[in-house]
Amino acid sequence: MCDSVHLKLGISCLKHGSAKDMKKIIKSLKGRIMKLALSDFGCLFLISIISIVDDTKLVSKIVIQELAKHLTQIIFDKNVRQQLLQLLHPLCSRFLWMIWLV
Repeated sequence: MCDSVHLKLGISCLKHGSAKDMKKIIKSLKGRIMKLALSDFGCLFLISIISIVDDTKLVSKIVIQELAKHLTQIIFDKNVRQQLLQLLHPLCSRFLWMIWLV
């Protein structure tokens, strides 16, 4: 329960925050991306970052590069697989249920 509440709060901060706020949120996640990627609710937050944030340089610098460093370790994890599919085919209902991002 608590994790889903924090997830919804984090996603609403991303959706309704300014570009400066989003930048601060993403920069604060530096070094914690793998922990988020491997957790059930954290992976949904990373998918939201990939979907919502317009600053592609910042997202690729912090999120994508850290995931790419550990690609051989995380490729078989079910949570990270959703993130990789989100990058390859954004917002596809076959791989990602929209209820997760509401």
